Amino acid sequence: MKTLIAIISCKAHSGYRAAIRETWFPKVSKDKADAFFFMGREAEVTEQDEIVLDSCGDDYGSLPSKVQSIIRWALEKGYTNLVKIDNDVVLKVSEFFHSGFEQWDFAGHTNNDRASVKVPWGFCYTLSRKSMEIMANAPLPHDFNDEAWCANTLSQHGILLHHEPRYVLHRGKRSDFIVPTKRPLRAPPRTLPMEEETSRDAIATCIFLHHFGYHATPDDVNIKEYHKMFKETQ
Repeated sequence: MKTLIAIISCKAHSGYRAAIRETWFPKVSKDKADAFFFMGREAEVTEQDEIVLDSCGDDYGSLPSKVQSIIRWALEKGYTNLVKIDNDVVLKVSEFFHSGFEQWDFAGHTNNDRASVKVPWGFCYTLSRKSMEIMANAPLPHDFNDEAWCANTLSQHGILLHHEPRYVLHRGKRSDFIVPTKRPLRAPPRTLPMEEETSRDAIATCIFLHHFGYHATPDDVNIKEYHKMFKETQ
């Protein structure tokens, strides 16, 4: 098994990349997986762990194209498993590699948007090589919802989402940490409450970006919350 942890990033999110490097990124052992930050053609490589894909844009609307470009890159490099993870997620590395994700062609935390096909929350989901080969040649959707695109395409090939309850959403209780009721630009609005606190058995915890594309600094409230969450989950 050869696993790629593909961290979705963009030119504006250098603050989050720095936070990940300072927290869970060093815990990824080379004998377990490779981990890289992936950005679109508007970005520039500034660190060895960054990859810029010329085949996709770097904006929010280019997410499906970016995911497909990553999948094609991963297949060319011989990876058998892909972890698509956003750069506002705290990953418990050891627990993740003992979670059994490799047993499933498609795994993630089921969204509660009442879709006819079960769709995962987009901040973290995994694909097997079989699923990657399907998605590598799939027509791109007309919107920016990469997780729904994956779920609906794979379902046409008999691959349904395996629910992983240990990928969770975090809502901070600090007065200066304000989380929107739904992620920016996402639709429809969520009808059920999200977790108020991080689950003790969480493997991947999404902090949430306030606004996609903003330039996070080390003093940014989200970055502080990210480091706080990392310490609490270790």
